[in-house]
Amino acid sequence: MVRNCGLPLRACGSLQAGLQAGHQMPINVNDFANANSAFQDQIKIELQRATTTLNHIATLLQAGFADPQVLSEFRESVDRVRESGWIAQQGLDAAQTQKTTEMLFAHRARAVISLLAHLRREIERTHQPPAMAPLQELLDASSSFQKAAIAPRTFADPRK
Repeated sequence: MVRNCGLPLRACGSLQAGLQAGHQMPINVNDFANANSAFQDQIKIELQRATTTLNHIATLLQAGFADPQVLSEFRESVDRVRESGWIAQQGLDAAQTQKTTEMLFAHRARAVISLLAHLRREIERTHQPPAMAPLQELLDASSSFQKAAIAPRTFADPRK
């Protein structure tokens, strides 16, 4: 919602004219609260939907058989989501920011390690080499990450 410059519209003509005249547009804290509330509502709806879907999947798994490979990947995916949720919950505490960043990095590293293990097992199982383009992208990304991870860090001197 666009608000005027705080003066009657006839005094400043329009929002743009009011701003050009040097009037400041008042910030309505409720706008931020409303946006945050809408975001929280959306998260709540998505989490409820995901919970319902996961409960349905659990029922299906109890009733029948599943491909062991697919089931393993599903379980690891659910574990990653569960751990991400836990890390996000820890991050809500402002004092935990650095620790949360470190936990999130470790979590992501474990996910990459797990995914690489899946890829290796898939290559071994099929006895076929992977397509060259995706393999080269993976190797390039790995090389780039390795360079960034071991690069010496330089810090600006705060006295300058």
